[in-house]
Amino acid sequence: MRVSRLYHSEGLTLNQTVILTPEKSHYLVNVLRHTVGDELVLFHQSTLEFLGKIISIEGKKKPIVSVALYAQTEIKTESDLRLTLIQGLAKNDKMDWIIQKAVELGIAEIYPVISEFSEVRLNAERMASKQIHWQNIAISAAEQSGRTYVPLVHMPQKIIDCLPKINKADKIFCLHPHLPAVNLNDKLNTLDTPKNVAMLVGPEGGFSPKEIVHFEQLNYTFVTLGPRILRTETAAIVMQSLLQHRFGDIH
Repeated sequence: MRVSRLYHSEGLTLNQTVILTPEKSHYLVNVLRHTVGDELVLFHQSTLEFLGKIISIEGKKKPIVSVALYAQTEIKTESDLRLTLIQGLAKNDKMDWIIQKAVELGIAEIYPVISEFSEVRLNAERMASKQIHWQNIAISAAEQSGRTYVPLVHMPQKIIDCLPKINKADKIFCLHPHLPAVNLNDKLNTLDTPKNVAMLVGPEGGFSPKEIVHFEQLNYTFVTLGPRILRTETAAIVMQSLLQHRFGDIH
């Protein structure tokens, strides 16, 4: 059986006995069919991952799993390029896909944002529910892709409220299919290597003229990804891939 990797919500230390959450315990026992003696890998927001062994399973219908950590390994799966995605809310399960693939590609932080042309409207209760759902997708993607950090997926918010939080980035790119945008690859050829980049990708309808004017006033760099107009879920992943290939760890 393949060794399962799991994110743990609290800090980990060597020789610690970890009690897994009911959700993780259920997944291990009732879905993956793990049993006492099986080995697991646990990680929590560091460069370390820990090898452990299941030492007990308490309960059958609602099992609680205890894991003894007996070895640790330092690994590097995080890019030197810190990328933040500011993503206009997309319909249906497109946001799920964007978040999953962004995490696999090494995103550091995700801001789902509501812009003027957003077709998705959420009340406060739905926003909270969606944030939990998307954060769990990020956790699963980190587990699957071998990362030891889980990116934070923020609560959905108005784009105007999000912008002050990203203005310290070395470079801020806004995807825009029209002038004054320039080709992203051409722009990257003129840059020194940045350490911290933010990417703005609009919803299905793109950004509004009013939002574009505001971005211009903030001196954001408008870029395109070529002669074709991409769907929002495609654009976010292509843009991140190009940046990670040029300045990060995708080769």
